[in-house]
Amino acid sequence: MTYISWIGLVLLQIALAVHVVRTGRPIIWVLLILFFPLVGSVIYIIAELIPEWERQNTLQRWVADVERFFSELFSRR
Repeated sequence: MTYISWIGLVLLQIALAVHVVRTGRPIIWVLLILFFPLVGSVIYIIAELIPEWERQNTLQRWVADVERFFSELFSRR
């Protein structure tokens, strides 16, 4: 069981490090994730990923509201 946990943690680290590089975030995140595996990963998820997901959700809701406004505006004619 412990090997599965370690493998999962290593895969999480790799995935997060790749995400850092692909999104152009500061390389310090990679160092934090690699040198402090569990804590660094959790900090990155809380500090970078969750706000990004919330921004995307907010943007999607805003776009849906604008589309609904214009569809109602033009359907009244």
